[in-house]
Amino acid sequence: MAGRLSGHNLGRGMSFWMVGGELGRVLGPLVIVSGIELLGIEGTPWLMTGGILASLVLYVLLRDVSGRPPETEGQIPWRHAIQGMGPVFMPLTGIVAARAFMSASLTTYLPIDLKEEGVALWLVGASVSILEIAGTAGALLGGSISDRLGRRVVLLVSTVLTPLVMFAFMWTDGWTQFPLLLLLGFAFLSVTPVVMAIVQESYPENRALANGLYMAMS
Repeated sequence: MAGRLSGHNLGRGMSFWMVGGELGRVLGPLVIVSGIELLGIEGTPWLMTGGILASLVLYVLLRDVSGRPPETEGQIPWRHAIQGMGPVFMPLTGIVAARAFMSASLTTYLPIDLKEEGVALWLVGASVSILEIAGTAGALLGGSISDRLGRRVVLLVSTVLTPLVMFAFMWTDGWTQFPLLLLLGFAFLSVTPVVMAIVQESYPENRALANGLYMAMS
């Protein structure tokens, strides 16, 4: 549905989608901690009210929007659709696997590495937030840039730049690491909406299934 509403700016639409997800990851812990402080553990179910209201608003606004373009309203057998997705998903599997390894390494070992280098504890805690904030900016701009320059260009630049910046971050210390951390987060997450756009553009007749398979992989 997000792809359907994006029109010709599919990359930008996927960027907005990803920014919503990243903001949820950033704000979610703050909301649950604040809820526990104000309501106690037993009061946290009340936090579901916000999600329920948001779902109702989305239902009212989007209930008449079709998830398929008008020319592809017919049902496609899912087995046949999956068999035809191999040419795109085979190379994407390698990219997703490499990114998953890098993501786990960053989120797990980044605070440990900074702490062992003697960085102040509050900066250690802020490092992950800095990474996520920069990643949100990357997710917002990556798809829009790919609409202008092309999906493959952005995908190639991000794939090459991310490990280079990561190695540069590991070989530096002190305050010089934080500009590199910003660049690392930006480059790392800028590719996600681009890949989602590639998947949906490759299979316009069954975007929901293709996007679901990609999200399951990632």
